[in-house]
Amino acid sequence: MEFRNFLSSLPAFDGLPAAELDTLVHAMRKESHVNGYTFFTQGAAINTLFVLLEGSVRVSRLDDSGNPIDAQELRGGEFFGLLGLVDDLPATTTVTTTSPVAAASLGRDAYRGLFSSAPSVGLRLEYMVAVQLARELQYRNRLLRARMRQGHPA
Repeated sequence: MEFRNFLSSLPAFDGLPAAELDTLVHAMRKESHVNGYTFFTQGAAINTLFVLLEGSVRVSRLDDSGNPIDAQELRGGEFFGLLGLVDDLPATTTVTTTSPVAAASLGRDAYRGLFSSAPSVGLRLEYMVAVQLARELQYRNRLLRARMRQGHPA
């Protein structure tokens, strides 16, 4: 499927004005990666959002001791690295390919530029970042409560 049509088929970009969708298409960079490629690791600085075009990735988290505590698999059309668009937030997960993948990326500077060149896109992405931040806070809250129930200090 053509990249522009793929993006327009995603719920996040449904109904965007054509000119703004075109601006997004030009702001994103398509890339391919082999199985086993790591996009970013938990705790590392990131500044890029990714949308998976083809293939799959594993999103995993480690606890403070380095033990795996959570993992999920993402497939085509799903986003990851949303929090990379927020200044100075380290990655909360590690994302590694589980097959050859095609992805599109949007860096923080390009994201910021969308607010003037394609405001509807910028606002939709900003909303997605806010939702991801809320999910991350809920996740952290659940982990802290579980630790407290087990008698560990927060």
